[in-house]
Amino acid sequence: MRFLIGIFLLIGLCANAQDFTKLDTTIKKYEQYFQPEKIHVHFDRTIVKPQEPLRFKIYLLQSNLPSQLSATVYVDFFTDSGKLLAHTIWPVLESTAKGSVDLPENIRTKEVQVVAYTAWMKNFDSSFWYRHQLPVLQQRLFTKSIDVKPITTIRFLPEGGELVAGVPNNIAFNASNQDGLPVAIKGYVLNKAGDTSAVFETIHQGRGKFALWPEPDQEYTAFWKDAYGKLYTTTLPTAKKLPAALQVSRSEKGVRFVLQSPASISKQKIYVLAYLHQQLVFRAGYALASEALKVGEIETTGFPSGLLQITVFNEQWQPIAERVAFVHGLDQEMQVDIAVDKKNLQPRAKNGFTVFVPDTLKGSLSISVTDELEPADSNYGIMSQLLLKSDLRGYIHQADWYFRDNYLEKQDALDLVMLTNGWRKYDWEAIASGKLPAIIVAPETEFIQLNGQISGFTPGTIRDGETINLFIQGKDSSKQFFSLPISTNGAFGLSNMLFTDTATVYYNFNKNSKLNNSLVSIHNGFQSAVRPEQPLLQQIQNADSNLMVLLQRRVRQQQIADSLSKTATLQEVVVQAKAKTKLQEINDVYVQNGMFNNPGSEQLFDVMSDSRAAGTSNIFNYLKGMVAGLIIKEDMLNGAEVTWRGDRTELYLNEIRVDARTLQTVAMADIAVVKTFRPPFMGAYMGGSGGAITVYTKNGNKAERSAANGTTGLARSLFGGYSVYKEFFSPDYSINSNFSKKDFRSTLYWDPMVLADKFNRQFSVYFYHNDIGKKYRIIIEGMNEAGKIVHVEKIVE
Repeated sequence: MRFLIGIFLLIGLCANAQDFTKLDTTIKKYEQYFQPEKIHVHFDRTIVKPQEPLRFKIYLLQSNLPSQLSATVYVDFFTDSGKLLAHTIWPVLESTAKGSVDLPENIRTKEVQVVAYTAWMKNFDSSFWYRHQLPVLQQRLFTKSIDVKPITTIRFLPEGGELVAGVPNNIAFNASNQDGLPVAIKGYVLNKAGDTSAVFETIHQGRGKFALWPEPDQEYTAFWKDAYGKLYTTTLPTAKKLPAALQVSRSEKGVRFVLQSPASISKQKIYVLAYLHQQLVFRAGYALASEALKVGEIETTGFPSGLLQITVFNEQWQPIAERVAFVHGLDQEMQVDIAVDKKNLQPRAKNGFTVFVPDTLKGSLSISVTDELEPADSNYGIMSQLLLKSDLRGYIHQADWYFRDNYLEKQDALDLVMLTNGWRKYDWEAIASGKLPAIIVAPETEFIQLNGQISGFTPGTIRDGETINLFIQGKDSSKQFFSLPISTNGAFGLSNMLFTDTATVYYNFNKNSKLNNSLVSIHNGFQSAVRPEQPLLQQIQNADSNLMVLLQRRVRQQQIADSLSKTATLQEVVVQAKAKTKLQEINDVYVQNGMFNNPGSEQLFDVMSDSRAAGTSNIFNYLKGMVAGLIIKEDMLNGAEVTWRGDRTELYLNEIRVDARTLQTVAMADIAVVKTFRPPFMGAYMGGSGGAITVYTKNGNKAERSAANGTTGLARSLFGGYSVYKEFFSPDYSINSNFSKKDFRSTLYWDPMVLADKFNRQFSVYFYHNDIGKKYRIIIEGMNEAGKIVHVEKIVE
């Protein structure tokens, strides 16, 4: 979706309007068809503990809005040496996904590398995929590390990309050690004659800038000393003869830029273009002469947050300078408030807080509560990841700092990041020629794809109208039957399937016995794991070594407690099985697919035993007034209009998605059971924000069940589905608080799917403390349908 802007245009551009039109036409195609996706992952904790599952929530953004493109997202886990630990695959619902992973208990790595991506993102620079390093809590104390002599490196980066001879220039620098961590430095610049041309020192996190007026054919050398007292010399980039130097700064209305030309320049025109989220927001043309000074301003009022890319072109529309500036959209943050209702820091005490979402737009939140020893991660919050790091190359130390309290006062420090980190640059040469990015991997816009291929048959064996029968049985005992057409080259397929773990696919051919000896291959089309990149640095272990020691002692305490509990005398336990109700027995008979089982949100109606059913004309007439919030407007011609909380309700017949007209024609005498699911219905495409209704007929799926239950002798193939999510367990100590096993949980509460809308704007959260914590940290992250994002953090002590 394009945001509404006004484009500033100077008449001077018209001389080469045709060249500009070609550029702009290509850029618009980039915006419309080649927008890359961005990913953020919110983990339930910041340190990997191999004995505990790691859970996470994935957010997908495209341009400045929730991504509506990908239906599948991948999260891979690697050791610090690049060995694959887990390749996980998750369905995307409402631009988000939840996931979990069990890592090996005997894992031998100091950190786990996490890489998250979609199939669509594989068409673009992998530098902008989501990458994160999580430290691993070892089961033994770290041995003392060998002292390594610090080595500091520095990069000098002229503003605009090149040092321009004969005019004032700004030069930024970034100093870091061998681990990539920032280092404070100070120094000076000398010319060939030994005269001092500039002095400099770091301003923030190893970054700084200084002014230099380079003369033609002059050499400049920087002499500097780092925080460890070591002296260095570095040669600055050579100054070039270019039409103008670019300098960018903030202004009251937005972004101000200055173009200054040297005395040696001949009269010529230059052009300035500015893009935000691949949309043109400013264009202007200027006539330059010797020692000309041109000033322009880009008004950013009403713009969304993001990187503004400013490019200067010469008369031939070749780029001569480029710069990015960060635009703070004042409406970018989603408002979320926390009020602590019940605080009790005693062991196993009950605690609670309320989450308020003032906005009425639909939004999705994730909530984590961790104990005091779980450190905050200052590098990977949702704000810095989606607004900054997903568009910039290189490591940004404590990236969240730029978006936390009083962030508008930190804009000068953030501008140093703009000057020293690479960004998503356009290939202007390719754009000028009208060349578009090559799409190697198609976006996965639907859920699981079953792709089948028959081979080893004689050409002409497969006739028009030939079909293959598939009986698909999931690990949850769900069964589905399909009869699919086969193309003459032996291909067949089925789209938009949704199941977890693996399924067994049985198959046979209806009539064509000549195909019985052919080879049938079936695959899901999922992407394979990617290759990791080497970690940027290992700053977490170095920076938090004392904390890691405390956590390792806790692990040892837990091991001792577990050992003692195993040797303790066991009390006699009598377990009484609870008899199933009649409705539960009916549910077990008719429900085949696990996604249609959700006791917390479903309501089941035994239509067969309900005397009211005989007096109603159809299932919609039957359900009217029976389910709170469900709105039904009957229309015998076009089918009923069914909504819940203002959104369309998903409809199913014997667990197969149908429209309202189909359900309306099913005779009440044929219906056995109907189930309704309050919003959201997570088994539906795009999250089922209007809930769901599924109708089961008395004979529904009998033939298919019989066929699938009698699959002996049929050919079969294993078919992989999505990864299995391990739900978070939260103990209820109000029932039993006398467990012999000590509670060392670091994650006290986790809910990755809190859905807010105009009807649900307040959420109560309750949990029980562990046995050792003295305080806890609440972190809430989220995104709404307008693309506003939020990170809220509160420590309770």
